[in-house]
Amino acid sequence: MLYELTIITPESATEVDIEQLERVIRRYATEIGKKEDDGVKRLPYPIQGHARGHYLYYEIYLTQGKPQELSSELNINDTALRYLLVKSDIRYRGKYIKKGVTNDNDTI
Repeated sequence: MLYELTIITPESATEVDIEQLERVIRRYATEIGKKEDDGVKRLPYPIQGHARGHYLYYEIYLTQGKPQELSSELNINDTALRYLLVKSDIRYRGKYIKKGVTNDNDTI
């Protein structure tokens, strides 16, 4: 199944810290489909004393049972201040949806 994973790390996180996080992700994911580094942004509220965080986004493929294992690993990881792991609805990937109509003129 396709999942979307967003991780916030401290602004001071090094490349080594991020590579370590990616090793954790690769341990559980069968494939990493997309990776985006959204850079450092101001957090809406302080998290563990940090006012700014480094945002990382991944689209990953996980088999049954792996999302729970990955979540458990990220919960105890000091580099990840916060994360969000959600199942992606692959039917709507890459389609522009506005007022119930997709870009190929199919009604939703």
